[in-house]
Amino acid sequence: MGAKYPVVIQSWQNNWEHIFQYLKFTAPIRKIICTTNAVEGYHRQVRKVTKTKGGFANDKVLLKLVYQATIHIQKKADEPTVKLEFDYSAIIYCL
Repeated sequence: MGAKYPVVIQSWQNNWEHIFQYLKFTAPIRKIICTTNAVEGYHRQVRKVTKTKGGFANDKVLLKLVYQATIHIQKKADEPTVKLEFDYSAIIYCL
């Protein structure tokens, strides 16, 4: 396997202290860390869409924009190359 993925093996070897620290956490804690990363990624993508707009006529306009961004993000997450086990559409109900 090392011959097939030398860059991955090298990355693991170079970052083993950090990976080992992460693996010390229990499975539920690791899941929270990964979920937090997914939420931060979602927020970053929504922020990228909303910050380019000057202002919003009302809250409904903003909500529609965030909803459309959520649909786009979910479609990207469903692509075969990027498979996330996180339902971004659930976040829209928190607004």
